[in-house]
Amino acid sequence: MVDSVIKNFTDASRIKYPQLNDWVLVERGSFQVKSLWVEADLEVSEKRWCDQEIANIQWIIEDASEHPEKTKYKTYEAALKAWPATSDFPSTRPTL
Repeated sequence: MVDSVIKNFTDASRIKYPQLNDWVLVERGSFQVKSLWVEADLEVSEKRWCDQEIANIQWIIEDASEHPEKTKYKTYEAALKAWPATSDFPSTRPTL
């Protein structure tokens, strides 16, 4: 199970997607623990971001046959799907 970040002490704006070495307050079951966001946490967080990005663009790829940038979004989707297996993961996110 993935810990839920409650507070980011390093940068409050990064509560949803903490970065490596951020100090965060996480919820682990019924406990709250102050923890350093480490590589394993970052990988889980970035994979979650990647999956959400893919979900967010599906309507363009599947439903918007007339969307002017559909090809660009298909290329972005392919990059997102391949990203976790690349040497850029988790440090450099694919861009549209």
